[in-house]
Amino acid sequence: MPQSQRLSSAIPPVAFERPACPKCKAPKMLVSIEPARARGVDLHTFECAVCNHVLKTLAAYEDPMKSRALDAGFRASVQFVRRRTDRVVAQRARQGAAGVSRA
Repeated sequence: MPQSQRLSSAIPPVAFERPACPKCKAPKMLVSIEPARARGVDLHTFECAVCNHVLKTLAAYEDPMKSRALDAGFRASVQFVRRRTDRVVAQRARQGAAGVSRA
């Protein structure tokens, strides 16, 4: 089973909801995300920095690469890179074939 991953402080805290601690009311910090057994669900572990209370919750998510809401600009850039890569590969194949026929 995959290991949980500790989150770095580089992830902005506004990117996820921070529940309040039921004991001291301080905002909890997201300390780890683990894949759950069900597809499309993660186990989020929150810890209070003041009283060390731990809260574990299940969070559903949608695979961003399969999402219909994926930004059209991102899709267009991926398609551009694929077309360009295909062109370069074809051009190199033609150059390689031309070099073999000259020998």
